[in-house]
Amino acid sequence: MKIITRDQPMDADMSPYHLPDPYPVPVNLLPNAEESALLSVAYAGVNSEMTALSQYVVHHETCADTNPDISHDILQIGIIEMFHLDMLGSCIKQLGGSVYMINRYGKPQYWTSKNIKYGNDLISRLKIDIQSENDCINSYRRIISRLKNPALIDLLARIIKDEELHITLFNQMIDKLSIPKSVG
Repeated sequence: MKIITRDQPMDADMSPYHLPDPYPVPVNLLPNAEESALLSVAYAGVNSEMTALSQYVVHHETCADTNPDISHDILQIGIIEMFHLDMLGSCIKQLGGSVYMINRYGKPQYWTSKNIKYGNDLISRLKIDIQSENDCINSYRRIISRLKNPALIDLLARIIKDEELHITLFNQMIDKLSIPKSVG
């Protein structure tokens, strides 16, 4: 398995799951406790990259035997979420924050698996994933409205584009499952 780092572009195997635009990963950020806390919401909050990654791994495993193609796609989207998580962690660290799984904006809250939404069947899980992506996008937009650093704003705006693509991909999976199979 090839390891992808934030310092190199993703290879073609991952291209259907993220946009080709580069990620403007900030470097040499100055310490800023407020911006670090804001990013911790996207890193380890209820509607965070950690939640998305964990939820997609669970959803991938629940359909691996019955829908291997969709299972594969869900896992690949999860890998992109892990990439987002890594970039956010790097920024939090540069800003002087901790990369422990704690939402530090307001009252600190540890990340918990209670954030994961499970669903009863594959279509309900995919609909949950779409709602989770929408919730994540809304969270990113709220964070952006409070950030002052243009480099961080650019990174989150770029991540939002991937999340919008993921909504499209999840909708395509639902469409694929909804097409009646021909008998013959």
